[in-house]
Amino acid sequence: MDMTINESKLGFEVSFPFDTRKNDAVREIHGSWWNETKKCWVVPRRKQGELKRLQARFNKGHKDVGLLPSQVGFEVEACVADKTLPKLSIEIPLKRALREYQADGVAYGIEKKRTLIGDQQGLGKTIQAIAMVVAQKAFPCLVICKSSLVLNWEKEIKDWTHEKPMVFRDSVKRSWPVFFQSHFCQFGIVSYDSLKKYFVTGFKEPGEDEVFMVKHIMYRSEISLFKSVIVDESHYIKDEKVLRTKLTVGLCLRRQSVYLLSGTPVLNAPEELYPQLVALGIANHFGSKANFKALYGKNNPRQKEALPYLNYLLHRHGYYRRLKSEVATDIPPKTRQVILCEIDNREEYDLAEKNFRKFLEERLMMTGGQIDRALRAEALVQMMRLREISARGKLKDAYQWIDDLLEQGEKVVIFGHHKEITRALAQYRPDTTVRLCGSADKETLDRRKQKFQTDPAIQACVCSLLADSEGHTLTAASNIGLLEFPWHFGKAEQAEDRVHRIGTVYPVTASYFLGSRTIDRKIYKLIMSKKDIHDLVTGTEEDVENRVVDNLINLFNQKDEEDEE
Repeated sequence: MDMTINESKLGFEVSFPFDTRKNDAVREIHGSWWNETKKCWVVPRRKQGELKRLQARFNKGHKDVGLLPSQVGFEVEACVADKTLPKLSIEIPLKRALREYQADGVAYGIEKKRTLIGDQQGLGKTIQAIAMVVAQKAFPCLVICKSSLVLNWEKEIKDWTHEKPMVFRDSVKRSWPVFFQSHFCQFGIVSYDSLKKYFVTGFKEPGEDEVFMVKHIMYRSEISLFKSVIVDESHYIKDEKVLRTKLTVGLCLRRQSVYLLSGTPVLNAPEELYPQLVALGIANHFGSKANFKALYGKNNPRQKEALPYLNYLLHRHGYYRRLKSEVATDIPPKTRQVILCEIDNREEYDLAEKNFRKFLEERLMMTGGQIDRALRAEALVQMMRLREISARGKLKDAYQWIDDLLEQGEKVVIFGHHKEITRALAQYRPDTTVRLCGSADKETLDRRKQKFQTDPAIQACVCSLLADSEGHTLTAASNIGLLEFPWHFGKAEQAEDRVHRIGTVYPVTASYFLGSRTIDRKIYKLIMSKKDIHDLVTGTEEDVENRVVDNLINLFNQKDEEDEE
């Protein structure tokens, strides 16, 4: 009869009909002991590798499929059901206060040091990871993220900490180590696409029977400076064959702390999780790669039994996830966030802004610095042109935002102003998107709204700020994006309230897409600085727009104005 292995709170319980060879082999495992009550050997969990080798040696026809207990027992059930996290007991020098559930996550991450943060979008995975690093003073810290999120990471670090971030750019391609050696910067932010450029000196040729692996990558010696690594959107390293994955894994090795962030670490199959476990440095708790695939993959007839065990192991060794519904009492009903975008049509925008500044300089000189009606009207036309160029330059980031949320099973509402922009958004995922626009008749609009509200296959709704910021109920979504925004806060709030209405079940997150070094930053600051209702009560909508336009004219006319702080 084969050797039977079950896991209990004591460790691995090993039983078999008496066999001298098996008995001696198990006894030789350091830490093993005989449980007289249960009539079995108990082997410490840390000796799982040795136990697997014995299993392979003694079990007839045994295949390397790992240690899946036939009866996982109460310990596993308790771990899956009880997601209680430790309480934070230390002060962390942050500029802002963490929410209670965020503090719990930070406490867990500090304790484990290697953690996959799986919170639902909008719960602050970024903030928690930053706080974990700051609490441990694990500097310098390398942040690896998508290129579209580099500026957002820089902003979050500045907003939340007293530390200095540095974005990896061509200007520091060779000199970046100096900034960390001198303690001038504590965080370095780099995109997945740039890992090779900044950290790799070359590659070794694999042997004749070898496949290309992390060990064949020659990194700059200075990567040893990094004490911690944060990997954002870690599902980007789900494919072990892709160079991006190998580069990231290599950078995570031998670090004091490693934190991975993803609301969807597994998009298609459980095997996608394994490279992320390797990056974390906890894959040894899950068996070999072949083990993992055989045990949790679709070809295992016991997959349904195995997956709860995988969930148990994840929570035990470094993973947590909360949904908005689980922490709703700790979240405000509506949260706003800024998504900074590096526009991809920079040359076009800079030329248009240069011409606009020149126009203002000449006209204000003619009017003696006074802003008359004619100047205001012409300036408005040119500002609208700047907004439209910026919006086009942000489309790729909007598409990525939509992709990320839809992959998590979320529904989204996104607003634009220009027809070209709303059309492009609607055409991005036409099979899963409805578009509400003023030109459609009421029956068509109602049908589209109903589909978005009730049909799981329709995940995105594109609206026009001009026509659709009022009168629609779109509460099937808890995420709203504004790729373009109006001249005053009242209209923006009306757009937000298409999703956030009485009866809304989950907290709403409103994301404002701002083009870096564009008119967006100026408009956003102005409308948010004047967001009380007094503007709407004491003046007409036109009055509010005129005041904003006048303020913008003055801002653009200022020399050497810096709007990136």
